[in-house]
Amino acid sequence: MASEFFRLLRDLENQFGFGQGRLIDRQVAAFSEERWLVGKAPGGTREFVYVAGIPERFLAKWTTYYKAVDLRRAHSEKGGTGCTQKDAGK
Repeated sequence: MASEFFRLLRDLENQFGFGQGRLIDRQVAAFSEERWLVGKAPGGTREFVYVAGIPERFLAKWTTYYKAVDLRRAHSEKGGTGCTQKDAGK
């Protein structure tokens, strides 16, 4: 079960940890008036203290992740391919 959880966290980090995904994550948190937190994911050389904080950070970001995933899904269903000003008009 832990391996599936860590795989989920890596996927969320890939979706919302960089570039446009990170911008979406920040904006969803701001719109929801939630504190924006950087996501944590396991890595090969992480120390135990860092790894121990991963589930806590996931729970703190759960609502932001949920809203951001829903936003990306809705954007994709409307035919959006990116997060540009041109796509915002669709």
